[in-house]
Amino acid sequence: MSRHPQKILCIRLSAIGDLVVCTPVFRALAQQLNAEVHVLTKAVPAQMLEGNPHVQKVIHWQKEGLVSTLKKEAYDLIVDLHCNLRSHRLRLALGVPTLGYRKRNMAKRLLSNGIDWLGDEHLLDRYFKALLPLGIRYDLRGLDYFTEKELNCSCPIEGRLEQALETGFTALVLGATHATKRMPASLLADICATAKGHIILLGGDDVKALATETVGLLGEEAKSRVTNLCGAISLRQSAKLVELSTGVITPDTGLMHVAAALHRPMVVVWGNTVPAYGMYPVFPEGKKQLAQFAQVDGLKCRPCSRIGYKACPKGHFDCMKKQSALTILELLERSRVARTAHSLV
Repeated sequence: MSRHPQKILCIRLSAIGDLVVCTPVFRALAQQLNAEVHVLTKAVPAQMLEGNPHVQKVIHWQKEGLVSTLKKEAYDLIVDLHCNLRSHRLRLALGVPTLGYRKRNMAKRLLSNGIDWLGDEHLLDRYFKALLPLGIRYDLRGLDYFTEKELNCSCPIEGRLEQALETGFTALVLGATHATKRMPASLLADICATAKGHIILLGGDDVKALATETVGLLGEEAKSRVTNLCGAISLRQSAKLVELSTGVITPDTGLMHVAAALHRPMVVVWGNTVPAYGMYPVFPEGKKQLAQFAQVDGLKCRPCSRIGYKACPKGHFDCMKKQSALTILELLERSRVARTAHSLV
């Protein structure tokens, strides 16, 4: 490009985790180009950018009046980090120079049929390849997420949250958009029963029933160590609890990327998706050992989708039901030990 753009609109319409993965792009544009960065996204994922010093303005997606609103901003460049029909139409309507990334959807579909053309390429790598004309590079500093100073929430079970915060706890994430990414109640209950110490269940309204089923499977001793906050606190409050935890057990979901941004020891429990799709957690250079992966190898039906389904297409859900709670907890301990041994703070 003939000159560095001074005002850039980045488009990433969804979802929570995807927007967090975009944060190194926003940081690079702001720090390496000294550009004014605006982000167009939807209201819920927009929460992930609260307090981010590299984003000067967040614009919410709307059906009416969006083009005229954006034209008034007089952008020098659009960086399309979504690259779907909606973002393409918007780019054409604005008539501003654009950089977009390569989605590689065909390679993703082939992976679901056992053919790996993706290699070890993260989505973040594809973003920065698209930005090569700007002369910027990924700085290897990982993802950005800025939490609240205080938790500012109460626990529906009196005293339980205060006890967990005082003694330390594991954050167990239940939520994921698609059911085939979620751990089933039987596995969640096994983790809670086998673990030592306090566990806090995190997720939205969509997993309240799953959380209730999980707690119902527990004996009295395990119930005394488990605090169910699914549907009881906000997304930002859940993220704060992730930050305060001693470790995180999570499926492939948005809070996984938040935990990575906060450098928490974690185990990612993979169901129908796999790390090879390029959406595994990103840590700063030298801290990659904070993430451990639990997955059932040798299943011919896995991965069945890069997104997920309402139920297992084969009916057995072996990718989750054959997971071992003991193995998951051992992996979490390995992650915690790595953090201590290498002074990863």
